Amino acid sequence: MAEKQGISTKLRDHYLQTLGIVQYVSKDHVQDIEIENRVEQTPATESSAQVLDSKASQQSAIETLLQTEAEEKPKNSVKVAVSSTIVQEDTPTLALQFVLWQPADELLIATSVEGQLPNSQQVNLLARIVVAIGYQSSGLPQFEVINWPPHVSMQGDEHEVREFLSTLIKARLAAKPTKLLLIMGESAENWLLSPEQKNSVKNGSFQMTPDVIGLVTPSLIEMLNQPQSKQLTWQIISQYLKQHGV
Repeated sequence: MAEKQGISTKLRDHYLQTLGIVQYVSKDHVQDIEIENRVEQTPATESSAQVLDSKASQQSAIETLLQTEAEEKPKNSVKVAVSSTIVQEDTPTLALQFVLWQPADELLIATSVEGQLPNSQQVNLLARIVVAIGYQSSGLPQFEVINWPPHVSMQGDEHEVREFLSTLIKARLAAKPTKLLLIMGESAENWLLSPEQKNSVKNGSFQMTPDVIGLVTPSLIEMLNQPQSKQLTWQIISQYLKQHGV
């Protein structure tokens, strides 16, 4: 359990650093990073250079490794490295994109992007929704684009993606006195909420934190293409306004 918590802490610290959020890092953590860097920078041994000297020998080693991988351990470090590279190349890479708006300190809006970023028609619709919620504004601020992976050197499976996005949303909510989180679209709901949070959604509303209410609505594209989706969004907003006296 202690080891799992340590990994989670390292991931969270790394994600916060990627997001540009300054955070205290312990001396032990710094030493761990230095050790990892020294290991990564250690030059290959003379034995490794000799094995890699012949392309024919390398190909033969790869084929032998693939045939015997399930039966016995690799015989040397060079074969392990080659096997790891093959697995990484064959593993599908998750590529996701989200946009965030914060038109007021109390309101954070998040939606996923599939294909193109929100156009002027979608932004104008969202501006009217913001006014309907009760935030008077002459226009929306420029949206913030969030990508996974955040840079080419960072990869990860579904668990790591969710860890990154959870860290991101928590940091944004903590940065300002946010009271309402508006999540638009099924994809954004799926990636930005935990299973427990999704299960707690009732009539489009749920308690994100003790201080923050979450609303889940159809996406902007759905509302533009399906009038009934726009009506559902208004029902969710109206219920929120009624319950919280906004």
